[in-house]
Amino acid sequence: MLLEKTKDVLVLDDEVGEKLLLHYDLLVDKVTSENKIGIETYGISITMFSENGAQSEQKAEFRDISIDEKKITDLLTCLIRNKVTPTSLPDIIEDFLAC
Repeated sequence: MLLEKTKDVLVLDDEVGEKLLLHYDLLVDKVTSENKIGIETYGISITMFSENGAQSEQKAEFRDISIDEKKITDLLTCLIRNKVTPTSLPDIIEDFLAC
């Protein structure tokens, strides 16, 4: 596994006034097919934790979403722009795969 793209985004205060940090990763895995051809698959990971460590960490990770790097990079950019949290990621990935 390789981590190719990471980005941190500081989110506004939560309901108790605590700052939350979101960390986004583009995941790259290499798999070998039956005929020994290497294929890269791409996934996404989001981790959310409080800036002062008061709240427990939340993480959502999806591997092997696509073999199309551009599609996953575009999706990751959209997730970052909209400050998507680990809680919302499963629904977004489900919708993405349904398209």
